[in-house]
Amino acid sequence: MNLLPNALLQRALEWASLWGVPELLEGMSIKRNRRLRTTVARWIEEKKCVELGPRFFSLNKHQSDVLCHELAHAAAVQLHGKSISPHGSEWCALVRAAGYAPSSKLRSARNMTGISGTRTSSTQYEHRCLVCHTVRYAKRRMISWKCVECVRSGLSGQLEIRRLQGRGNR
Repeated sequence: MNLLPNALLQRALEWASLWGVPELLEGMSIKRNRRLRTTVARWIEEKKCVELGPRFFSLNKHQSDVLCHELAHAAAVQLHGKSISPHGSEWCALVRAAGYAPSSKLRSARNMTGISGTRTSSTQYEHRCLVCHTVRYAKRRMISWKCVECVRSGLSGQLEIRRLQGRGNR
């Protein structure tokens, strides 16, 4: 847990207490994962682990939003069981109780850091997750792609593929 500044770790302990799971951080690991490119952070239930990608450490004012989001996943499962929806009403209630707006996207961070999943002028297809609405772009239809986060959560990870209209696509 020494990856986190003391102030952020203290907030995490406060959220756990607020949510009625003061033991939430016990037995949990928080690790850096340099391979996360399109995801800022993620909760892996099987490992009881929050993984933080490179983009997490480049955020200045949104680190607490992201950490709250991931810890709310852990708390929701602990309180309500594994059968709940990842961004369902139970999770939303926890995020709201901590004082944040429930969202599965950190839009301002995406615009600031220029991640690899952003659209380029040669992009012709949008691949959007039907559950969490994560978007990936490609020059061609990628029917084998699945939403990694949703598949990890036990969902199908089915992506809706849409041809984009624009320069060179008419």
